[in-house]
Amino acid sequence: MRDEPTTLATALGSRICHDLTSPLGAIQNGLELLTLSPELQMGPELELVQQSAQAAVAKIRFFRLAFGQSQGDGAVSSSELASLLAAPGGPPRLKFADLPSGAFSRREAQKICLSVLCLATLSPTGGLVEVARIPDGFEVLLTASRMIPRDEMQALVTPGSAASSEPSKIHFQMLRALIGEDPDKGFTRLDDTGLRLLV
Repeated sequence: MRDEPTTLATALGSRICHDLTSPLGAIQNGLELLTLSPELQMGPELELVQQSAQAAVAKIRFFRLAFGQSQGDGAVSSSELASLLAAPGGPPRLKFADLPSGAFSRREAQKICLSVLCLATLSPTGGLVEVARIPDGFEVLLTASRMIPRDEMQALVTPGSAASSEPSKIHFQMLRALIGEDPDKGFTRLDDTGLRLLV
């Protein structure tokens, strides 16, 4: 991911997520103080606001890892990555098998997050995601009850396709930029019940 447009995109992603974290944190803190007030009872309206704030914070943390800058020596633990994937604001309807143990580099964690966003797009009804370490990266497997139509899948996973340039599908291009031009990486199997992705 060394090309200038992608570098600028990840820098912008990091900046936006960073600037949104503080006000969302302030909202969470304010809600917590409200719940401590003896004069205020926690009703369904306040619960809804609190749940929405928690989901927003979780989504920002996930997006910062997926779309932000991955340079640096910071590591992400297996448990931290698992909690981000399973948080209320994370990819919808996907379930996850236990992640490989040990720490992930930020670049590795970014690959997995972008992969998961791609899986969520390709499998709108959800499915089971398994991640395994391989000698030169990770194998990501999805088992699903239903995938989007085959021609739509193929359009999204084809490098440089117009379909993957839509804002709601840009994670496909980001993932391709991250894994580079290695012919052995990318989607190696696509069918009606799942897929295999090497990153």
